[in-house]
Amino acid sequence: PDFDFSLWSGLFAPAGTPPEVILRVNREVNTIIADPAIRNRFVQEGAEILANSPEDFAAMMRRDIAKYAAVIQATGVRPE
Repeated sequence: PDFDFSLWSGLFAPAGTPPEVILRVNREVNTIIADPAIRNRFVQEGAEILANSPEDFAAMMRRDIAKYAAVIQATGVRPE
């Protein structure tokens, strides 16, 4: 009960990628997904678009890891 599950996707870079490269990619991707034609295409496919910063994305991942770790512990889920 009261459990919300959603899928998301994002871009990742190797550890040690220079911060200026990360910020440039982030800026360019956010510009692309701000284009109405691109946004409309994603929406037509059923996607919800969220433009965020690398820091926001990392925070979201940390929250999801903690949430799913708690679910795994509470349910006793085991890999097959």
